[in-house]
Amino acid sequence: MSDASAHYAIPQRSNQLLAAGLLCLQLSALLLLPVCWLVWPGIQSVAQPLALTLLALAALFSTTLWALIHETIHGLFSSDSERNQRWGRVLAIAHGCPLRMLRHGHLHHHRNSRGPADRSEVYDPQQKPRWRAALVHFLRIGGGLYVAELLFNVVIFLPQSQLERVLHSTHPGADHAADLQRASKELISAQHLRELRMDAALVLALYATALWLWGGLWWCVLLLLAWRALVISLVDNAFHYATPLDDKFYALNLRLPQWLSRTILHFNLHRAHHRDVRAPWSALPQIAELDAHDPSFVRAVLRQWRGPIALPALQSVKRRSPIQEL
Repeated sequence: MSDASAHYAIPQRSNQLLAAGLLCLQLSALLLLPVCWLVWPGIQSVAQPLALTLLALAALFSTTLWALIHETIHGLFSSDSERNQRWGRVLAIAHGCPLRMLRHGHLHHHRNSRGPADRSEVYDPQQKPRWRAALVHFLRIGGGLYVAELLFNVVIFLPQSQLERVLHSTHPGADHAADLQRASKELISAQHLRELRMDAALVLALYATALWLWGGLWWCVLLLLAWRALVISLVDNAFHYATPLDDKFYALNLRLPQWLSRTILHFNLHRAHHRDVRAPWSALPQIAELDAHDPSFVRAVLRQWRGPIALPALQSVKRRSPIQEL
């Protein structure tokens, strides 16, 4: 924690109002309005278009929802740790994956950023052909990351012995033993496994109920999830794509109009976050510095479609900027 971060004030009231609004948006679209038109068929002509509108808004605010969950992961949603945890769990269920899993994955990213265990677009041509690396890369950014989060809700109900095998296969890297030990403690210890399974059951119940309530329009709920999968997966590594290796405090600050940056809780100012993880979203514009190498948000997201990058192309890059030719 930096000395400067001691004065940061968490915008608790704003966070809670925003969280309540996002939850109302999600639950109204997924459950409340479909229930209304089932109970009172006469209002379907009004309730159905409204539900579709709210479903579209829920999809558009997927990044904002994730950004707010991100605040709970770092303890920056509320100064009350219990309130922080409660809101985080509820928001994560609406998002589609238990908070404890999202927290583990995100903190693993901070510990290993741009190290061997956290450079998703980089491949070693001595160990893997480009076509295989490209397949994995494009599946990941094309929605695969979020689909994996959804699948976690089923995987977590596997027997303990099989969960241990899953952890072993999903925590590679130079610090494999330490990462595996931490993952085992955080995810499949008895106390935490109960919480994960409870939250996963609630995720499955929420979306299964929504699919049933929407009846013949069930595919609209799938469209919400598909859009969220694309947005979450595309944005995840855009801040790090083609940046120098082995510097976990470096990331790109992506340029956005101020109003749009605020809409996603300044999640685009990712370098500022990596350099001071104690700064809440409201403080990021104060500490963020944009340099000539920081691209626009749209450009950073789209450039990932250029594909995976061979390890030698990044090993010699020492400057704090993405590779120029990319």
